[in-house]
Amino acid sequence: MIKIIVIAPNLYMDIARTLSHEISKLSGYTSSVWTIRHYVEKECKLNGNQYAILIGNPTENRLTKDFLSIINNLNNQEGACYGFNGSKAVIFSDSQHHPVMWAYPFDPLLGIALNAQSQAEHAELNKAKTQHASSLFLKEVFHTWMGLQKR
Repeated sequence: MIKIIVIAPNLYMDIARTLSHEISKLSGYTSSVWTIRHYVEKECKLNGNQYAILIGNPTENRLTKDFLSIINNLNNQEGACYGFNGSKAVIFSDSQHHPVMWAYPFDPLLGIALNAQSQAEHAELNKAKTQHASSLFLKEVFHTWMGLQKR
C-alpha cells in the first residue's frame, strides 16, 4: 500500500480532503491530509521517500516554496500549476495569470472599494485555479508520478 500525504494551508483543506479521498479510492493507495505545521513537526520522523503533495503557492505554503526549485516538469495551464519530482508534488495557482484590474486614481473611494472587491475576487480565483490544478494533477500526471502507465 502506497501512502501519500496531502499537505495544505487551512485555506485549501477542502481541496486537500477531496484529493486525498480520490487518491484513497484508487487500488493500492491510501492518503491522509496534514496541515503545514503538522508536516513540519513530523518531517524529521518521515522517510525521505515519503510521498507528499503540497497544495498552495509559495506565499501560501512555505513547503511549496522549499520544493518548487526541484520540480522540473511544472505544468502551467492558464495559472493552474502542478508537477512533481521524486516523492514530492506541488499543486497551486499562479496569480500572475489572473486578469489585472485597472486603477482608478481620480476617485480614491472607488479605488479602495474596487481594490477590496478585487482582493476577494483574487482569493476566490486562486482557490478555483488550485482546485482545477488538483483535478488536472490527478487526471494528467498522478499515474506517471507513481511510475504507472495511464489506464
